Amino acid sequence: MTNVLSALKKILYTPSSNVFIQLFRNFFVGIAAFIVDFTLQYVLVDLCGMHYLIAQAISHVTGGLVNYLMSLFWVFDKKPQKRVYMPFIYFSIIGAVGLGINTFIIWLFTSIIGWYHMYSKIIATIVVFLFNFFARKYLLFK
Repeated sequence: MTNVLSALKKILYTPSSNVFIQLFRNFFVGIAAFIVDFTLQYVLVDLCGMHYLIAQAISHVTGGLVNYLMSLFWVFDKKPQKRVYMPFIYFSIIGAVGLGINTFIIWLFTSIIGWYHMYSKIIATIVVFLFNFFARKYLLFK
């Protein structure tokens, strides 16, 4: 039992540079950010009547902020080492590229293929999840 608890502590609490532990943690961070993103898009589009591309931009940025803060404090063992404003600039650039990828995929699957916008968002989220993890790991938290 002690070995199991020790392993869980290492995986969940101990700072780690192990990419598999970071990816495991990032998976749960991604779920939290996805819940915020997905719920906000649903509320803005289906309950408030906002256009789906505008709503997805707002929800993507909000989910991205949740992801960044959780990544900063839990996923990566190293904190950004640039000047105070540089991590935010990198985060903003990565977020803008992720937003572009997200918007394109949602537009493609919703406007061109004809899917419900929330189904399109699921596909976009998977692609952007992987992009964000590796971009943040190698550009921001190196």
